[in-house]
Order: sequence, then structure tokens, then C-alpha cells
Amino acid sequence: MSLTGIERNMEMLKLVHTRPCVAELLEEASREKRGPLEFFDKILAMEVEAREERRIAASLKVSGLPRGMRLESFDYLFQPAVEKAHIFNIDGHSYRLKDFNQTMKGAHLE
Repeated sequence: MSLTGIERNMEMLKLVHTRPCVAELLEEASREKRGPLEFFDKILAMEVEAREERRIAASLKVSGLPRGMRLESFDYLFQPAVEKAHIFNIDGHSYRLKDFNQTMKGAHLE
């Protein structure tokens, strides 16, 4: 087994986000005496995170939403059907992230 073969297989599996850093991650795993399951889990978690970030960025780009918009700057007077109380928790400071994430990413997320 060689690093070149692993990188080639990662490329074939389209693990493009973690392929460039596999040597560094292998060295880190060896230095910290991590087992193969921990190493594999880290590689997959990094790949999933990178893909999710890319998916969200692409969705936002396609959506046509203006950049930098925040819930704090939303014009509730212009859109009276949107109740501020439904967006903010009772304390008025934290967002209802579950509802916001379902809106932004799709209702299939829990």
C-alpha cells in the first residue's frame, strides 16, 4: 500500500476535499497514535463538512439572496405576515435555528 495508491483511490471516489491533506492527516494520526477507525472517521467527517459547506454556498448563490443579509436587518413592517416572535425565542436574543436551518437547507433536516 502506498500513499500514491491511496490518493488515486480517493480521487476515483471523488474525495477531492481531503485528498490533498491525506499525507498530513496520516502523519498526525501516527504521531498521536490514533487507530485506523479514528483516522477514517476524521477523513470522512472532513469530506462531509467540506461538501456541506460547498452545497450551502452553491444554494445561496443560486437563490439570488443578497449577500450579508441578517435576521436583525429584516424589515418586519414591510412583510407583516412574518411575525418577529416566530423568528426569535421568547428572550429576544437567540434565533430558532432549527426553523431557520430548515428554511435555508430544506425541510428534510431535523
